[in-house]
Amino acid sequence: MRKILYLVPTIFDDLKKKGVAHSISEKDEFGFFDYVYTVHFPTPKTTIIKMSAKNFIYEYAEDLLPWLNNIQLKSLYKFVNILFFLRRTYSLIRKERVNIIRANDPFQKGLYAYILSKLTRVPFCVSIHADYDKRWELDGAASGATILGSNKVANLLAYFVLSRTKIVMPIRESLAKYAIRHGAKPETIRIIPHGIDLKPFLSLRDSFASLTTSFKKEFGLEGKRIVVFAGRLSKDNYVYDILEVAKKISERRKDVIFGMVGSGEEEENLKRKVKEDKLENTVNFLGFQPHNKVIELRKNADVNLCLMGGFSLIESCASGRPVIAYDVEWHYELIKNEKTGFLIEEGNTDRVTEKIISLLNDEQLAQRLGTNAKKLAIEKYSIEETSKIKISVYDEILKMSQ
Repeated sequence: MRKILYLVPTIFDDLKKKGVAHSISEKDEFGFFDYVYTVHFPTPKTTIIKMSAKNFIYEYAEDLLPWLNNIQLKSLYKFVNILFFLRRTYSLIRKERVNIIRANDPFQKGLYAYILSKLTRVPFCVSIHADYDKRWELDGAASGATILGSNKVANLLAYFVLSRTKIVMPIRESLAKYAIRHGAKPETIRIIPHGIDLKPFLSLRDSFASLTTSFKKEFGLEGKRIVVFAGRLSKDNYVYDILEVAKKISERRKDVIFGMVGSGEEEENLKRKVKEDKLENTVNFLGFQPHNKVIELRKNADVNLCLMGGFSLIESCASGRPVIAYDVEWHYELIKNEKTGFLIEEGNTDRVTEKIISLLNDEQLAQRLGTNAKKLAIEKYSIEETSKIKISVYDEILKMSQ
Protein backbone atom coordinates (compact mmCIF):
# COMPACT_ATOMS: atom_id res chain seq x y z
CA MET A 1 0.00 0.00 0.00
CA ARG A 2 1.12 3.56 -0.70
CA LYS A 3 1.13 5.87 2.31
CA ILE A 4 2.48 9.41 2.68
CA LEU A 5 3.16 11.53 5.75
CA TYR A 6 3.26 15.32 5.41
CA LEU A 7 5.06 17.58 7.90
CA VAL A 8 3.35 20.94 7.52
CA PRO A 9 4.13 24.27 9.27
CA THR A 10 0.58 25.26 10.18
CA ILE A 11 -2.43 24.18 12.24
CA PHE A 12 -5.86 23.04 11.07
CA ASP A 13 -7.69 26.01 12.56
CA ASP A 14 -5.50 28.39 10.55
CA LEU A 15 -6.24 26.45 7.36
CA LYS A 16 -9.95 26.81 8.09
CA LYS A 17 -9.57 30.54 8.66
CA LYS A 18 -7.78 30.90 5.33
CA GLY A 19 -10.50 28.88 3.63
CA VAL A 20 -8.07 26.24 2.31
CA ALA A 21 -8.73 23.33 4.69
CA HIS A 22 -10.36 21.50 1.76
CA SER A 23 -6.90 21.13 0.18
CA ILE A 24 -6.00 18.43 2.73
CA SER A 25 -8.67 16.18 1.25
CA GLU A 26 -6.94 16.41 -2.14
CA LYS A 27 -3.58 15.06 -0.90
CA ASP A 28 -4.28 11.47 -1.90
CA GLU A 29 -3.72 12.57 -5.53
CA PHE A 30 -6.93 11.00 -6.84
CA GLY A 31 -6.45 7.74 -4.97
CA PHE A 32 -2.74 7.22 -5.71
CA PHE A 33 -2.09 7.12 -1.96
CA ASP A 34 -4.10 4.62 0.03
CA TYR A 35 -3.57 6.61 3.25
CA VAL A 36 -2.54 10.19 3.96
CA TYR A 37 -1.22 11.42 7.32
CA THR A 38 -0.65 15.13 7.90
CA VAL A 39 1.32 16.16 10.99
CA HIS A 40 1.23 19.65 12.53
CA PHE A 41 3.63 20.69 15.29
CA PRO A 42 3.54 22.65 17.51
CA THR A 43 -0.21 23.16 17.96
CA PRO A 44 -2.42 24.48 20.79
CA LYS A 45 -3.55 20.96 21.73
CA THR A 46 -2.80 17.36 20.83
CA THR A 47 -5.58 15.82 18.76
CA ILE A 48 -6.35 13.58 15.79
CA ILE A 49 -8.70 14.92 13.11
CA LYS A 50 -10.29 12.37 10.80
CA MET A 51 -10.81 13.98 7.39
CA SER A 52 -11.98 10.72 5.83
CA ALA A 53 -11.53 6.97 6.31
CA LYS A 54 -8.06 7.25 4.77
CA ASN A 55 -7.00 10.81 5.57
CA PHE A 56 -5.91 11.87 9.06
CA ILE A 57 -4.41 14.97 10.66
CA TYR A 58 -2.24 14.54 13.76
CA GLU A 59 -1.72 17.72 15.75
CA TYR A 60 0.93 17.61 18.48
CA ALA A 61 1.18 20.25 21.19
CA GLU A 62 4.18 21.17 23.28
CA ASP A 63 2.59 19.53 26.30
CA LEU A 64 5.33 17.33 27.80
CA LEU A 65 6.69 18.34 31.23
CA PRO A 66 4.81 21.67 31.41
CA TRP A 67 6.66 22.62 34.61
CA LEU A 68 9.72 23.29 32.39
CA ASN A 69 7.84 26.04 30.56
CA ASN A 70 9.21 29.05 32.39
CA ILE A 71 11.57 31.83 31.39
CA GLN A 72 14.73 30.10 32.66
CA LEU A 73 13.97 26.68 31.16
CA LYS A 74 11.98 27.63 28.05
CA SER A 75 14.68 26.48 25.59
CA LEU A 76 15.01 23.14 27.39
CA TYR A 77 11.20 22.81 27.37
CA LYS A 78 11.08 23.30 23.58
CA PHE A 79 13.95 20.89 22.98
CA VAL A 80 12.34 18.16 25.10
CA ASN A 81 9.05 18.61 23.25
CA ILE A 82 10.78 18.37 19.87
CA LEU A 83 12.30 15.04 20.96
CA PHE A 84 8.89 13.89 22.14
CA PHE A 85 7.32 15.00 18.83
CA LEU A 86 9.96 13.08 16.85
CA ARG A 87 9.35 9.98 18.95
CA ARG A 88 5.58 10.16 18.38
CA THR A 89 5.99 10.75 14.65
CA TYR A 90 8.57 7.95 14.39
CA SER A 91 6.07 5.61 16.02
CA LEU A 92 3.34 6.74 13.63
CA ILE A 93 5.56 6.10 10.59
CA ARG A 94 6.50 2.64 11.87
CA LYS A 95 2.99 1.65 12.92
CA GLU A 96 1.31 2.76 9.70
CA ARG A 97 4.20 1.64 7.45
CA VAL A 98 4.50 5.03 5.73
CA ASN A 99 6.33 4.92 2.36
CA ILE A 100 7.15 8.63 1.84
CA ILE A 101 7.84 11.54 4.17
CA ARG A 102 7.29 15.01 2.72
CA ALA A 103 8.29 18.21 4.48
CA ASN A 104 6.47 21.35 3.37
CA ASP A 105 9.34 23.71 4.17
CA PRO A 106 13.15 23.44 4.13
CA PHE A 107 13.51 24.67 7.72
CA GLN A 108 12.31 22.88 10.87
CA LYS A 109 9.98 20.54 8.98
CA GLY A 110 12.76 19.72 6.53
CA LEU A 111 15.11 18.89 9.41
CA TYR A 112 12.48 16.71 11.09
CA ALA A 113 11.92 14.87 7.80
CA TYR A 114 15.67 14.30 7.42
CA ILE A 115 15.98 12.93 10.97
CA LEU A 116 12.88 10.73 10.66
CA SER A 117 14.09 9.41 7.31
CA LYS A 118 17.44 8.45 8.85
CA LEU A 119 15.71 6.70 11.75
CA THR A 120 13.09 4.86 9.69
CA ARG A 121 14.88 4.47 6.33
CA VAL A 122 11.78 5.89 4.65
CA PRO A 123 12.68 8.26 1.76
CA PHE A 124 11.86 11.91 2.25
CA CYS A 125 11.38 14.91 -0.01
CA VAL A 126 11.02 18.63 0.59
CA SER A 127 8.58 20.91 -1.19
CA ILE A 128 9.29 24.63 -1.61
CA HIS A 129 6.22 26.89 -1.48
CA ALA A 130 7.69 30.40 -1.48
CA ASP A 131 10.77 32.49 -2.09
CA TYR A 132 11.46 32.79 1.63
CA ASP A 133 14.19 35.39 1.05
CA LYS A 134 11.55 37.66 -0.51
CA ARG A 135 9.05 36.86 2.22
CA TRP A 136 11.64 37.72 4.87
CA GLU A 137 12.36 41.02 3.11
CA LEU A 138 8.65 41.89 3.12
CA ASP A 139 7.44 40.47 6.41
CA GLY A 140 10.44 39.76 8.65
CA ALA A 141 9.89 37.21 11.41
CA ALA A 142 6.24 36.74 10.40
CA SER A 143 7.34 35.23 7.07
CA GLY A 144 8.17 31.81 8.52
CA ALA A 145 11.77 32.08 7.26
CA THR A 146 13.27 32.47 10.71
CA ILE A 147 14.81 30.31 13.41
CA LEU A 148 15.66 31.83 16.79
CA GLY A 149 14.54 35.12 15.23
CA SER A 150 17.24 34.92 12.58
CA ASN A 151 16.90 34.56 8.81
CA LYS A 152 20.61 33.64 8.59
CA VAL A 153 20.16 30.67 10.91
CA ALA A 154 17.11 29.59 8.90
CA ASN A 155 19.11 29.75 5.67
CA LEU A 156 21.93 27.67 7.17
CA LEU A 157 19.38 25.02 8.13
CA ALA A 158 17.78 25.19 4.67
CA TYR A 159 21.20 24.60 3.09
CA PHE A 160 21.85 21.62 5.36
CA VAL A 161 18.48 20.06 4.48
CA LEU A 162 18.30 20.82 0.75
CA SER A 163 21.86 19.68 0.06
CA ARG A 164 20.95 16.28 1.53
CA THR A 165 17.53 15.85 -0.08
CA LYS A 166 17.34 13.50 -3.07
CA ILE A 167 14.15 15.09 -4.39
CA VAL A 168 13.31 18.80 -3.97
CA MET A 169 9.87 19.84 -5.20
CA PRO A 170 9.38 23.56 -5.87
CA ILE A 171 5.74 24.30 -6.66
CA ARG A 172 6.75 26.79 -9.36
CA GLU A 173 9.54 27.12 -11.91
CA SER A 174 10.81 30.32 -10.31
CA LEU A 175 11.30 28.57 -6.94
CA ALA A 176 13.79 26.13 -8.42
CA LYS A 177 16.28 29.01 -8.42
CA TYR A 178 15.59 29.61 -4.71
CA ALA A 179 16.13 25.91 -3.93
CA ILE A 180 19.42 25.72 -5.86
CA ARG A 181 20.62 28.97 -4.28
CA HIS A 182 20.07 27.35 -0.89
CA GLY A 183 21.86 24.07 -1.45
CA ALA A 184 19.68 21.87 -3.66
CA LYS A 185 21.49 20.09 -6.49
CA PRO A 186 19.95 20.86 -9.92
CA GLU A 187 19.45 17.16 -10.64
CA THR A 188 17.21 16.82 -7.56
CA ILE A 189 14.69 19.44 -8.72
CA ARG A 190 11.20 18.29 -9.74
CA ILE A 191 8.59 21.00 -10.37
CA ILE A 192 5.18 20.07 -8.91
CA PRO A 193 2.79 22.92 -9.80
CA HIS A 194 -0.12 23.70 -7.51
CA GLY A 195 -3.44 22.66 -8.92
CA ILE A 196 -6.96 23.70 -8.00
CA ASP A 197 -10.38 22.19 -8.47
CA LEU A 198 -11.68 24.22 -11.40
CA LYS A 199 -15.25 22.88 -11.33
CA PRO A 200 -16.61 25.91 -9.39
CA PHE A 201 -15.11 28.17 -12.07
CA LEU A 202 -16.47 26.23 -15.04
CA SER A 203 -20.18 26.37 -14.22
CA LEU A 204 -22.42 28.16 -16.70
CA ARG A 205 -23.51 31.60 -15.63
CA ASP A 206 -25.64 34.50 -16.75
CA SER A 207 -24.09 37.66 -18.12
CA PHE A 208 -21.64 39.40 -15.82
CA ALA A 209 -23.97 42.39 -15.41
CA SER A 210 -27.02 40.36 -14.36
CA LEU A 211 -25.00 38.10 -12.08
CA THR A 212 -23.38 40.90 -10.14
CA THR A 213 -26.69 42.63 -9.43
CA SER A 214 -27.88 39.97 -6.98
CA PHE A 215 -24.42 39.33 -5.62
CA LYS A 216 -23.75 43.00 -4.83
CA LYS A 217 -27.10 43.17 -3.09
CA GLU A 218 -26.06 40.32 -0.79
CA PHE A 219 -22.96 42.25 0.31
CA GLY A 220 -24.61 45.69 0.35
CA LEU A 221 -22.59 46.91 -2.62
CA GLU A 222 -25.36 47.93 -5.01
CA GLY A 223 -24.31 50.58 -7.48
CA LYS A 224 -20.61 50.06 -6.74
CA ARG A 225 -17.71 48.74 -8.77
CA ILE A 226 -15.75 46.12 -6.83
CA VAL A 227 -11.99 45.62 -6.62
CA VAL A 228 -11.44 42.34 -4.74
CA PHE A 229 -8.46 41.27 -2.66
CA ALA A 230 -8.80 37.86 -1.01
CA GLY A 231 -5.98 36.52 1.13
CA ARG A 232 -4.07 36.86 4.36
CA LEU A 233 -3.87 40.43 5.67
CA SER A 234 -0.09 40.50 5.98
CA LYS A 235 2.76 42.68 4.77
CA ASP A 236 4.02 40.05 2.33
CA ASN A 237 0.73 40.40 0.44
CA TYR A 238 1.40 44.14 -0.04
CA VAL A 239 -1.78 45.05 1.81
CA TYR A 240 -0.54 48.59 2.57
CA ASP A 241 0.06 49.13 -1.15
CA ILE A 242 -3.59 48.17 -1.67
CA LEU A 243 -4.68 50.89 0.76
CA GLU A 244 -2.48 53.37 -1.09
CA VAL A 245 -4.14 52.41 -4.37
CA ALA A 246 -7.58 52.65 -2.76
CA LYS A 247 -6.79 56.19 -1.61
CA LYS A 248 -5.70 57.23 -5.11
CA ILE A 249 -8.81 55.67 -6.66
CA SER A 250 -11.07 57.42 -4.14
CA GLU A 251 -9.72 60.78 -5.25
CA ARG A 252 -10.89 60.08 -8.80
CA ARG A 253 -14.01 57.93 -8.43
CA LYS A 254 -16.63 57.59 -5.73
CA ASP A 255 -18.29 54.42 -7.04
CA VAL A 256 -15.44 51.99 -6.29
CA ILE A 257 -15.26 49.68 -3.27
CA PHE A 258 -12.18 47.67 -2.33
CA GLY A 259 -13.42 44.40 -0.81
CA MET A 260 -10.75 43.04 1.55
CA VAL A 261 -11.54 39.37 2.18
CA GLY A 262 -9.69 37.49 4.90
CA SER A 263 -7.93 38.13 8.18
CA GLY A 264 -4.37 38.28 9.44
CA GLU A 265 -1.85 39.92 11.73
CA GLU A 266 -2.18 43.34 10.04
CA GLU A 267 -5.98 43.51 10.22
CA GLU A 268 -6.28 45.93 13.13
CA ASN A 269 -3.49 48.17 11.83
CA LEU A 270 -5.14 48.27 8.41
CA LYS A 271 -8.51 49.19 9.88
CA ARG A 272 -6.86 51.94 11.91
CA LYS A 273 -5.17 53.32 8.79
CA VAL A 274 -8.42 53.24 6.84
CA LYS A 275 -9.97 55.35 9.57
CA GLU A 276 -7.03 57.77 9.66
CA ASP A 277 -7.14 58.21 5.87
CA LYS A 278 -10.95 58.53 5.86
CA LEU A 279 -11.34 55.58 3.51
CA GLU A 280 -14.32 53.97 5.27
CA ASN A 281 -16.48 54.52 2.17
CA THR A 282 -13.86 53.01 -0.13
CA VAL A 283 -12.39 50.03 1.76
CA ASN A 284 -14.75 47.36 3.05
CA PHE A 285 -13.33 44.62 5.30
CA LEU A 286 -15.45 41.56 4.51
CA GLY A 287 -13.63 39.31 6.99
CA PHE A 288 -13.30 35.56 6.64
CA GLN A 289 -15.58 34.06 4.01
CA PRO A 290 -16.19 30.38 3.19
CA HIS A 291 -14.29 29.18 0.15
CA ASN A 292 -17.40 29.10 -2.06
CA LYS A 293 -18.05 32.75 -1.20
CA VAL A 294 -14.45 33.71 -2.01
CA ILE A 295 -14.87 32.08 -5.41
CA GLU A 296 -18.10 34.01 -6.01
CA LEU A 297 -16.41 37.25 -5.01
CA ARG A 298 -13.62 36.62 -7.50
CA LYS A 299 -16.11 35.76 -10.26
CA ASN A 300 -18.09 38.92 -9.57
CA ALA A 301 -15.17 41.33 -9.21
CA ASP A 302 -14.74 44.19 -11.64
CA VAL A 303 -11.02 43.75 -10.94
CA ASN A 304 -9.14 41.09 -8.96
CA LEU A 305 -6.16 42.67 -7.22
CA CYS A 306 -3.54 40.04 -6.38
CA LEU A 307 -0.24 41.85 -5.93
CA MET A 308 1.27 38.71 -4.36
CA GLY A 309 -0.35 35.32 -4.67
CA GLY A 310 -0.11 31.56 -4.86
CA PHE A 311 -3.43 29.73 -4.91
CA SER A 312 -5.09 33.14 -4.83
CA LEU A 313 -3.53 34.17 -8.15
CA ILE A 314 -4.60 30.93 -9.82
CA GLU A 315 -8.16 31.37 -8.54
CA SER A 316 -8.23 35.02 -9.57
CA CYS A 317 -7.28 34.07 -13.13
CA ALA A 318 -9.68 31.10 -13.19
CA SER A 319 -12.53 33.48 -12.26
CA GLY A 320 -12.62 34.93 -15.75
CA ARG A 321 -12.35 38.47 -14.45
CA PRO A 322 -9.30 40.74 -15.02
CA VAL A 323 -6.30 40.43 -12.70
CA ILE A 324 -3.58 42.88 -11.68
CA ALA A 325 -0.41 41.53 -10.02
CA TYR A 326 3.09 42.72 -9.20
CA ASP A 327 5.95 41.39 -11.35
CA VAL A 328 7.45 39.35 -8.49
CA GLU A 329 8.20 35.69 -7.83
CA TRP A 330 6.33 33.41 -10.26
CA HIS A 331 3.59 35.77 -11.43
CA TYR A 332 4.98 36.05 -14.95
CA GLU A 333 4.16 32.36 -15.47
CA LEU A 334 0.44 33.14 -15.34
CA ILE A 335 0.10 36.88 -15.94
CA LYS A 336 1.21 37.71 -19.46
CA ASN A 337 1.18 41.50 -19.47
CA GLU A 338 -1.75 42.97 -21.44
CA LYS A 339 -2.75 39.44 -22.53
CA THR A 340 -3.95 37.64 -19.40
CA GLY A 341 -3.80 40.63 -17.06
CA PHE A 342 -1.54 43.46 -16.02
CA LEU A 343 1.88 42.76 -14.54
CA ILE A 344 3.11 45.88 -12.72
CA GLU A 345 6.58 46.62 -11.36
CA GLU A 346 6.74 46.11 -7.60
CA GLY A 347 5.59 49.10 -5.57
CA ASN A 348 4.28 51.17 -8.49
CA THR A 349 0.89 52.02 -7.03
CA ASP A 350 0.37 54.84 -9.55
CA ARG A 351 0.45 52.33 -12.40
CA VAL A 352 -1.81 49.90 -10.53
CA THR A 353 -4.26 52.77 -10.08
CA GLU A 354 -4.17 53.63 -13.79
CA LYS A 355 -4.80 50.04 -14.81
CA ILE A 356 -7.75 49.69 -12.44
CA ILE A 357 -9.28 52.84 -13.91
CA SER A 358 -8.73 51.59 -17.46
CA LEU A 359 -10.44 48.27 -16.66
CA LEU A 360 -13.37 49.99 -15.00
CA ASN A 361 -13.80 52.18 -18.07
CA ASP A 362 -13.44 49.41 -20.66
CA GLU A 363 -15.50 46.26 -20.03
CA GLN A 364 -14.43 44.78 -23.38
CA LEU A 365 -10.80 44.95 -22.25
CA ALA A 366 -11.75 43.45 -18.88
CA GLN A 367 -13.60 40.59 -20.57
CA ARG A 368 -10.75 39.87 -22.98
CA LEU A 369 -8.06 39.74 -20.27
CA GLY A 370 -10.30 37.70 -17.97
CA THR A 371 -11.13 35.17 -20.68
CA ASN A 372 -7.48 34.74 -21.63
CA ALA A 373 -6.43 34.34 -17.99
CA LYS A 374 -9.11 31.71 -17.37
CA LYS A 375 -8.01 29.71 -20.40
CA LEU A 376 -4.37 29.69 -19.26
CA ALA A 377 -5.29 28.76 -15.67
CA ILE A 378 -7.34 25.80 -16.92
CA GLU A 379 -4.50 24.63 -19.18
CA LYS A 380 -1.77 24.79 -16.53
CA TYR A 381 -3.35 24.43 -13.10
CA SER A 382 -6.26 21.98 -13.16
CA ILE A 383 -5.80 19.63 -10.23
CA GLU A 384 -6.25 16.60 -12.50
CA GLU A 385 -3.24 17.58 -14.62
CA THR A 386 -0.99 18.68 -11.75
CA SER A 387 -1.74 15.45 -9.86
CA LYS A 388 -0.36 13.44 -12.78
CA ILE A 389 2.93 15.35 -12.42
CA LYS A 390 3.08 14.74 -8.67
CA ILE A 391 2.30 11.05 -9.07
CA SER A 392 5.24 10.60 -11.45
CA VAL A 393 7.53 12.22 -8.85
CA TYR A 394 6.13 10.08 -6.01
CA ASP A 395 6.65 6.97 -8.16
CA GLU A 396 10.29 7.97 -8.52
CA ILE A 397 10.65 8.42 -4.74
CA LEU A 398 9.00 5.06 -4.00
CA LYS A 399 11.51 3.32 -6.24
CA MET A 400 14.30 4.73 -4.07
CA SER A 401 13.17 2.55 -1.15
CA GLN A 402 13.02 -0.65 -3.17
